[in-house]
Amino acid sequence: MKAVLFNRFGGTDVLRWTEIEDPTPGPGEIRVRVGRSSINPFDCEIREGTFKMLTGRRFPMISGHDIAGEVEALGKEASRFQVGDRVFAMRKAFTSGAHAELALVPESAAALVPDGVSMKDAGVVPLAALTAWQALHELGNLAAGQRVLINGASGGVGTFAVQFARLTGAEVTGVCSRANADLVRKLGAAEVIDYKLRDPTRATGFDVVFDCVTKLPFGASKRMLKRGGVWVCTRFAGAYIKSRLLAPFAGRRVRLVTVKPNAEQLERIGALLAAGKVETVIEQTYPIAEIAAAHRRSATGRVRGKIAIEVPSAARASLKVGGSS
Repeated sequence: MKAVLFNRFGGTDVLRWTEIEDPTPGPGEIRVRVGRSSINPFDCEIREGTFKMLTGRRFPMISGHDIAGEVEALGKEASRFQVGDRVFAMRKAFTSGAHAELALVPESAAALVPDGVSMKDAGVVPLAALTAWQALHELGNLAAGQRVLINGASGGVGTFAVQFARLTGAEVTGVCSRANADLVRKLGAAEVIDYKLRDPTRATGFDVVFDCVTKLPFGASKRMLKRGGVWVCTRFAGAYIKSRLLAPFAGRRVRLVTVKPNAEQLERIGALLAAGKVETVIEQTYPIAEIAAAHRRSATGRVRGKIAIEVPSAARASLKVGGSS
């Protein structure tokens, strides 16, 4: 098979679309012939070495976390799926391995792609949608009638978060640029704050603040959150440890979402997609041979929704690299 490898941390010039041995599924694993995937900012940061304390330095690494495709082989004790089933899943955070013709996934992490949901849509869902779901429902305990502010509402995680919050019955305030305001309203935001014109930290009275891009200062939480409110962020910020110590004294909670594979949650999200209650937002689709360009686009931090990756069957194109991010 072919896969997108890198043998050292660095810019997009380290990526190689190259031939390697087919992986063999172990006990409880399935091997998926990948048809679709996506790029997440997280994937770019792993390639750059931002999380090398967690990924280690065992090269080569295969990039990517999102998988949508057909089950090709079953490992011992794997019985949930049959060969030919359409499935989607995410690789465990920091392990990567999705940007390949074939990928291994624990069957416990995969879910069937529902009828009526395209592989293109399924491929952009796992990591971003699970991040939004776990942030709002597991950490934020968001409930009907509550108010939530979502910072980065037009991005990959944010577009799912706005929709999940709306379906919960919460009142949603989205923070994004003016160019994406109509999109965020369409997805379910009752109010949209253009961060270029108005300081979002001046908004008040929220039960949950979900900072998808970790750019809001936690010091504003006392003003923005109600007492007992929850501040959820997607990564360690400089003040995270300090805020964890001080937040309880201010009557507020701080939570860091580290997304985990969850087949049951994927099934629920898939059902919402099939029912037309949730939609994907895909800015652009790149063939996997142009993975470097997709990484560079993601690294701008200005992606509207998700970047989809197409993995053609038995793809044999040459990787287009050139330049670094």
